[in-house]
Amino acid sequence: MKSTIIILFLVISATTITGQQKESAVDPVPDCSVQLITAEGDYQAGLFLKCINILEELLDSCDLTRKEKQQTLELLAKSYVETGDIDKADATVNLLLKKFPHYELLESNNPEIYNRLVKKYKIHPLITIGVKNTANWLQHKTIGVYTVLDGLNYSQPQNKAPYWFTYYGMAEYEFIDGISANIDLMFFLSSYRRDITADPTFNLTYIEHDGFIEFPFT
Repeated sequence: MKSTIIILFLVISATTITGQQKESAVDPVPDCSVQLITAEGDYQAGLFLKCINILEELLDSCDLTRKEKQQTLELLAKSYVETGDIDKADATVNLLLKKFPHYELLESNNPEIYNRLVKKYKIHPLITIGVKNTANWLQHKTIGVYTVLDGLNYSQPQNKAPYWFTYYGMAEYEFIDGISANIDLMFFLSSYRRDITADPTFNLTYIEHDGFIEFPFT
């Protein structure tokens, strides 16, 4: 009888532990996107402190997408403005603009103080990498003429090179506000020709192709 009671007790205990483990396994995990939507609703309802608590938790514990992180920082800064905590609002705007320098301010959607906080910053990328293009028109000037064969006009001008466009890379680093170092990497080709003819059947054609690489530094 005692053995039967002990076995029954152990079976009930094991079932209880298993049930607790299953309940723990299915505990709902907060959805960060849903929490952000909830925070936006709280903001619209004027529950700014509740909105701030949700947003601060999102930044600490969620792996947000870039768009969600921008929305979170923007809403957090506006919530700080509404609660009168301008220092935290300014710090959040500063962080927002550092992480998202192409942030577009939609003034009609924001408190005036928030708009002023954003507009007081002048955004200039620390490092810029890009591509430029320019028009080229190279002309070769003959500075000396030497006669090889008698009766030929060696001073005949070269054919003019046409206009063309070329593309090249550039990089800029602004190490002090308003002062930057710039370097370009330019590669282009130049070609020209000269045709020397004489009666009755002499024809001499000279063609040259030159390639150039330049590193302008300013």
